[in-house]
Amino acid sequence: MTLQNNRGESEVSTTSLQMEARDPRVRKVIALMRDNYHRELTLGKLAGSVQLSIWHLCHLFKHETGKPPAQYLKSIRMEEARRLLESTVLSVKEVINKVGMSDQSHFVKDFKRAYGDTPTRYRSSRRAEKERPRAPVVAAAAAAAATATNTATHDIRREQAREPRHSERAAERKE
Repeated sequence: MTLQNNRGESEVSTTSLQMEARDPRVRKVIALMRDNYHRELTLGKLAGSVQLSIWHLCHLFKHETGKPPAQYLKSIRMEEARRLLESTVLSVKEVINKVGMSDQSHFVKDFKRAYGDTPTRYRSSRRAEKERPRAPVVAAAAAAAATATNTATHDIRREQAREPRHSERAAERKE
């Protein structure tokens, strides 16, 4: 989910990450990452913002979230890149720049690891899913229902054919 900050810029809400921290320093670093994922964020800047050494921040952050700060930031960036690929017509290079990454080959490799496909293929498959007509699904469901009805009708007729008719039963009783 993307939110608008007070400057009108989009921010990523990493609901899929679900790695919130109890420690207020880690929460502050996470907020900085979410607000500034598109900028260059060094461990030194992040650690300095909460008056911790880089080592202490890394240790505390991983303890609280289960991921090191750099990996957490990359997750935020990948989530935002996915959102941009799904909702905009920006080129992959533009998406890379928007999310604060610079190396296209690393981005493609990381994106594929996160979402199972390259950014271009991911976008194409998402668009194909959205453009796929719904009518065949409805038609297939109707055909399946008709087949089930026909089968049930056929089974009833077969049962009726096996049962002797009323006049046949009467003739059997007289004999």
